[in-house]
Amino acid sequence: MNNSLAEVHPELVSEWSEKNLTLTPDDITFGSNKKVWWRGACGHEWQARNVGNRYRK
Repeated sequence: MNNSLAEVHPELVSEWSEKNLTLTPDDITFGSNKKVWWRGACGHEWQARNVGNRYRK
């Protein structure tokens, strides 16, 4: 089983920023503490760690 962000939460792939250069959602595991760039629907970009935090309630 693949635990990559692209496999676990494919809906986030569209928010993946080009600022991540060669890093892709297939390279990051869900819950990773790696800091990556995101781009929202309005075009705003930000850096965040721990992808899993986006889904905690």
